[in-house]
Amino acid sequence: MMKILRSLPSKWLTKVIAIQEAKDLAKLPLEELIGSLMTYEINLAKKQKESEEKKKKSIALKATTKEEEKVE
Repeated sequence: MMKILRSLPSKWLTKVIAIQEAKDLAKLPLEELIGSLMTYEINLAKKQKESEEKKKKSIALKATTKEEEKVE
């Protein structure tokens, strides 16, 4: 189990620490570890996609002409 956890990228460090602290790695089934890591990966990808979409949002600006400014 530790080999798998050590092989993960550094952005997974918080998840690795959480698994180490919450679970008894000697008794943890491989399927449960993989399921937990897959769930984290899905959530991580979703958050990255959401942050990219927020960056892409455009700002609409209203344009006025000199004639419109004189009327106001």
